[in-house]
Amino acid sequence: MPAKLSQVRRVARLVCFANHSLIVVAAVRLIYSAAAQESLSVSLAGEQAARTRRIARERQPYTFKMGEAEVRLGGTLATEWNDNITLLEQDAISDVIFRPQVTTDISWPITAANELEVSISTGYSKYLSHSEFDRPFILPGSAVAFDVFLRDVKLTFEDRLSYQRDSAESAVVAGTAEFGGLDNLAGVQALADWNDATLSFSYHHRLFVSMASEFSYLDRSSHQFFSRFTLKPRPDVRAGTEAGLTPTTYLDSFLRDNLSYTGGAFAEWTVSPHISLNGRGGAVFYHYESAPGSSAAQDVRNLYFSFGLTHRLRKSLSVSLDIGQDSQLGVNNDLTEQFYLRHGVNWMISQHVSATGNFVYENGTESGVAQSESFDRLSVELAGSWQWSARWNARLSWRFTSRGSDKPSRGYDNHRVVLGIGYQR
Repeated sequence: MPAKLSQVRRVARLVCFANHSLIVVAAVRLIYSAAAQESLSVSLAGEQAARTRRIARERQPYTFKMGEAEVRLGGTLATEWNDNITLLEQDAISDVIFRPQVTTDISWPITAANELEVSISTGYSKYLSHSEFDRPFILPGSAVAFDVFLRDVKLTFEDRLSYQRDSAESAVVAGTAEFGGLDNLAGVQALADWNDATLSFSYHHRLFVSMASEFSYLDRSSHQFFSRFTLKPRPDVRAGTEAGLTPTTYLDSFLRDNLSYTGGAFAEWTVSPHISLNGRGGAVFYHYESAPGSSAAQDVRNLYFSFGLTHRLRKSLSVSLDIGQDSQLGVNNDLTEQFYLRHGVNWMISQHVSATGNFVYENGTESGVAQSESFDRLSVELAGSWQWSARWNARLSWRFTSRGSDKPSRGYDNHRVVLGIGYQR
């Protein structure tokens, strides 16, 4: 109970702190017309989540209707065997984890132009031998969004929420099963569409609260401003510029408050019905506030880029490749700079059976107020899915992750095998 009370108090303090800082930040450095790397990631993640929800609604008929609102319900029971739940280099601990999960999706066309969307995926992780790691979770992609049209402008008010503690999701984390917490992103996006040109601007307030005391120094609040101008000179080409900024303030931490901003350009080209290319690049800057009693903080300037290729080799087989370099807020230090390579294969073996393969390599450095760390991480995942009826499906996956580090006891190997049975009503 004392630990839970401490978490509640931390959340309350951070909410009060965030509301106070909003007034200050709204007037800070608006003269900069560049974008923060984190705000770029948030914008792209939001677009992907919206596309995923639309595709899911198109493929899955609604379970029932409440007036004009369509409700879709689903559930999954997953069983995972994990041979290294705390990601240790030696003396690894294994366990079997049960994860029941419920998904609810609601789409409500309030008027012909205005629509409310609610999508929530939540469940519980039960460890068979180590109950101290039992926890509820809310998956990324859970959101409430409301679209409003004002002539040529579309306003989307949204709140995206996730709550999970999966240390293997971050390349810079090792030696624990407790990394993660509550991540809430609320804001609005304005999109003006003139057919061959679009202009968007968004503001989001991000609140992160760690649910493990060992990572409480990561509790923070940030304000993310992002804009993008897109031209469509040809039906198969989209290109433009993107810009924004993100001031971040930590509640109580040795990590330094900072202002990050970047500016860059992007392009997307549908070469043929089977091949599409995309790329982006620009410069990212981090300005740090000096911590009391320490030397003057050094600003960081870096480049970011990404290149993506999707190729449908035939109707049932497609491959993808993503290569890039980015900068993000650190976990053990101020900043993480990393290069990544991701390769994926999707094979529709038959009408009801499919297989996927994913390969990910990451190489980076965490640096700042603490001693820096250089790391690399390799991950391979193979999975197969079987849709044996309109409502029932099964998925079996194996994932291997290996991390290396220039620091002792910061590397690990991890195997996971997951069997999930899903039902959509």
